[in-house]
Amino acid sequence: MGMKEKFRFKSVFIALMVVLIMMFAQGCNTFTTSSGSDNTTNDDGTDTGTGTDTDTDTDTGTGTDTDTDTDTDTGTDTGTDTGTDTGTDTGTDTTIGTISGNVLDASTALPVEGVTVSVSLDGASVSQATTDSQGAYSFTLDPDSGYMVDFSKTGYISATYYNVDVVGGLDIYLSVVLQIADSFAGTGSISGNIYDAVTGDAVDGATINFRSGINSTSGTTVATATTTSAGYYDVTDLEAGNYTGEVSASGYVTSYLYVVCLGNTTTAEQDGTITPLLAEGEIRIVLTWGATPDDLDSHLTGPISGSVDRFHVYWSNTGSQYDTPYAFLDLDDTYQYGPETITIVQQQEGMYRYSVHDFSNSWTDATSSAMANSSAQVNVYDDAGLIATYNVPNNEGTLWTVFELDGDTITPINTMTYESDSTVITARANDGVSTHSDASLMVNLPAK
Repeated sequence: MGMKEKFRFKSVFIALMVVLIMMFAQGCNTFTTSSGSDNTTNDDGTDTGTGTDTDTDTDTGTGTDTDTDTDTDTGTDTGTDTGTDTGTDTGTDTTIGTISGNVLDASTALPVEGVTVSVSLDGASVSQATTDSQGAYSFTLDPDSGYMVDFSKTGYISATYYNVDVVGGLDIYLSVVLQIADSFAGTGSISGNIYDAVTGDAVDGATINFRSGINSTSGTTVATATTTSAGYYDVTDLEAGNYTGEVSASGYVTSYLYVVCLGNTTTAEQDGTITPLLAEGEIRIVLTWGATPDDLDSHLTGPISGSVDRFHVYWSNTGSQYDTPYAFLDLDDTYQYGPETITIVQQQEGMYRYSVHDFSNSWTDATSSAMANSSAQVNVYDDAGLIATYNVPNNEGTLWTVFELDGDTITPINTMTYESDSTVITARANDGVSTHSDASLMVNLPAK
């Protein structure tokens, strides 16, 4: 055999060996796979090995869990949104406020039904309503200042209420409007007295500038009067209508008086009050009302420093300006008009609550609208002047919870409830649960 033939033979031999090795390797791989399949089936079941792929698909099914997670997330989002919306709707809507009040006949004091009440702002009409059988009206308005409210009805002289401020989230009650029948048109006279809100004494030399309209605190003066040594004033030849008197005197805070003039008659006893200037840190609360009922009473409850107890200042426990509770009843009026005055000399940390009780009707009337129709008004002053005014709501009741005071924050409450033998004042808490009840202070009051 030559060298070339040997080489050719060796090459073929090597190629055959490579082929055999490759076949052997492939056989091993097939054996290994079959061994894996033997765990679940026989060698025939190479396809069964494919079942492993089915298992893999099952693993892919884990994706279903992912979908489930997505559903869970959706549920959470829905729950959160619903909760938020519910909370917002239930809470106070500070984007709107309400004003309400009632209209009475100026000569009979009876409700006037069918009065057209029109609200405008900066000369533009905003809303309109008609008084009901009780002379009541109400509006929901955007928060703003300087609203004007007009009252008109055939057979009556029109009236205008100026400078109405609407506060978001609050119900504002306007003073009772006394509408004058056309039969009282023409000129007439008005008279009354001005009293010191603290002492009850007549104020000599007070100047009263009258302007046309209700709550008209600026603009043209149509008449002026000066009080005598008895505090008396009068104005004659005044056109029938509604007027606001601006009362000022040396050493006093300027105040305002709402009066009506009926033609061809003298409308008397239209009294007003004026409070002496206050020292820094003092707060004074002055209650006034009309000819009926005879007796409305002021009640102030509040914190006692260093104690969990609360004080109660009213006609039977007049308090003290020199000692705890550093609050006292300056003046208790028991026959028409007021004033009833309470002064806080040193404000303590904690919540104060002021209420008005209709003493005249609380023992005899299970239901009463006497206070609602009394034109009762509460004015709150500090050393800077008038800080708040509250008019009685047009709702039945003998107990008017007016406001709460905590630090520099004064919060209107303006709720009306019924009380007979006792005067019960309960706290208004954010969660609706009474946490500072004054009930124990208000029961079994002595005879007045």
